[in-house]
Amino acid sequence: MTLYRSISKLIRPLSQKNGNMVWQQHLEARFRVGGKQSDALALYSFLEANKNHKEMMERYWPTSGLSNEEKLQKTAERVGLQLPKTFLDQE
Repeated sequence: MTLYRSISKLIRPLSQKNGNMVWQQHLEARFRVGGKQSDALALYSFLEANKNHKEMMERYWPTSGLSNEEKLQKTAERVGLQLPKTFLDQE
């Protein structure tokens, strides 16, 4: 039961983010049937590693979620420059 709660805690934010409850329903069904403990442990390990990877990407490479224009702007600001306004910015 502890493993179920741990996996459910990792899946919940993913399911709530996009409103897709398929993962949660599948997890409940697998535990009701009595699926293999090793499969559940492998799933938990994968989800935990995925969560840790995402946190590390945000911490050590914060520009990974930015568009190319935003990256260029931040790079220019880092060295003390400002990008010129383009025609599209003036509209």
